[in-house]
Amino acid sequence: MPRFWNRRRLVNNLNSQNPSDIPYTKWNVLFSFTNKNIYFILGSVILSFFDNLLKILITLSLGWYTSLLFQSQSSKLFLLKFIPLKIHSINEFNSIFIILVLAKVLTTFTQNYLVGLVGEKFSKFLRDKLFESQLNQSPKSFNQKVTGKYLMRYSGDLVAIQHFITKGVLIFTSDLVFMLLALAFMASISLDLFCIFSSFSLITGVVVFFMSRIARTAIVNRRNYRSIMMGWVTSRLYHFTTIKSFNRERKEYNSFLQKSKNVYHLGLKVSINNALTKTLFQFYFYAVIFILFCYMNRGNAIYSIHNKAPFFSFLLLVLYAKSSLSRLSKVALIWQAGRTSFNKLLSIYNLPKEIKPLYFPKRKLTGQISLKSISYLNDHLQKSFISDIEIGANSINRIVSFEKKTIDALFNLIQKKTDIVEGNLYFDDLSIKDTSAFEIRKYTTIVSLDIPLLGSTVFKAVAYNQRIKNKEKLLNLLSELDIQFIEKNEQSLQFNIGDSGIKLSLQDRIMLQFIRAFMTNKKIMLIDDVLPLLENSQREAVIKKLNALSLNKTIIIHSNSKILNLNVSNTLSI
Repeated sequence: MPRFWNRRRLVNNLNSQNPSDIPYTKWNVLFSFTNKNIYFILGSVILSFFDNLLKILITLSLGWYTSLLFQSQSSKLFLLKFIPLKIHSINEFNSIFIILVLAKVLTTFTQNYLVGLVGEKFSKFLRDKLFESQLNQSPKSFNQKVTGKYLMRYSGDLVAIQHFITKGVLIFTSDLVFMLLALAFMASISLDLFCIFSSFSLITGVVVFFMSRIARTAIVNRRNYRSIMMGWVTSRLYHFTTIKSFNRERKEYNSFLQKSKNVYHLGLKVSINNALTKTLFQFYFYAVIFILFCYMNRGNAIYSIHNKAPFFSFLLLVLYAKSSLSRLSKVALIWQAGRTSFNKLLSIYNLPKEIKPLYFPKRKLTGQISLKSISYLNDHLQKSFISDIEIGANSINRIVSFEKKTIDALFNLIQKKTDIVEGNLYFDDLSIKDTSAFEIRKYTTIVSLDIPLLGSTVFKAVAYNQRIKNKEKLLNLLSELDIQFIEKNEQSLQFNIGDSGIKLSLQDRIMLQFIRAFMTNKKIMLIDDVLPLLENSQREAVIKKLNALSLNKTIIIHSNSKILNLNVSNTLSI
């Protein structure tokens, strides 16, 4: 009973939206997926086995045909004696043959569909869990790598892991069961030939295994260099206008060629190993046939007709098993590539995550914020300090600072994106250490060029809750702030602004950021030094709105100079 309960708890933890204390491993991820898709997995394995079996039966059935047509005995009939079925006429053979062919067609289609279905389900399962894990990461964890490097997890890594589950688990299992059955038949035909075949196969399997271990280094290096190159390319394309402005096309292209060359040479190493593995299998397969021939003809003594049938039947089984043996010889490389990609995915799954509580009390904060002798780690992991600050509730507080990184740190501390090393921060009497970052951000909103718009249309970019009443609220704000680049009607809310508002001017992007902040209707508003970037009419409209909101909201605005007509209650220098 306890063991079953632990498994249920493991599956629930893997499928919950909140971070689990149990670290992700390859096996508990596979168990969680298998638990959900056990029938599809069993069906694909069983059908793969029967597909192999039907392929052999169709070929063997020709022995019935030749014996009926020519009244002769063939080596295929020796194998058919294991099948409890007798054919007495050509018509009976035709009926059986049609049934076998139809069964093979149906089995092949269903088996391939199920294997593909399981592979796609597994990719989706990992992809969904990967994106969820990344969204739940703390900002500190996420910023450990450039964004472009994460793209490899959604492309090459998922393909390698999909091959791991389809070719490395499902098809491998069916091939393994089929080969064990074939080996049992071989042993029943001739124990001597079975021992020769098994010994040679075992030696070749060990050699292939160690070759795959050697290949793992090349596979890991190629995958890592691909990830580095993808991150580099993403960065350069993101800064396309910079490249054009300073005529850096040739320099960046030369840098790319060097990175591409490294990936090319590592790919050659992997290709060489793959070629050696395939060549080794061909050598093994034909060598084992040659050894069987030599054994049967040893001492220049040709076996009698009576002993030839078992030999040729054994040889037929070896030939029929070639496709399964070929797949089994490649599975070690599939495992190595899948293991490498699995480890990369798990490294993201197990990064520190922000805890999102299932429940937290609804608090009515006044908006009073107190910072008490805070120290934190900056981007260089050095300790930095912010002295005591008192930010008044329901008022506009101007922060003066000539260091952008200090303002960024203050806003990040208030939104709990940066951890406090020493000291404390209070919202009224609530310590920030006693609540989650998710809850804190329920009370705060921000306007900053570092927090770009998210959404391809005006409505999606400023109203993350797509309710009809928000459309009315947004139209009112567009009129109140006199937004000029679109009409004030419902159809204009679907105006395409491009990724991060790239189709808009800087001023219009900032205005939409203010509207986004106003739409959230949160108690505390953080505003970076963006007002001077607006045109006069835009700035006046925003200041008028801020003055009105300051009656029941706490507004913290960064500005190193006085802002005309803004009702600032408190000015602080940090």
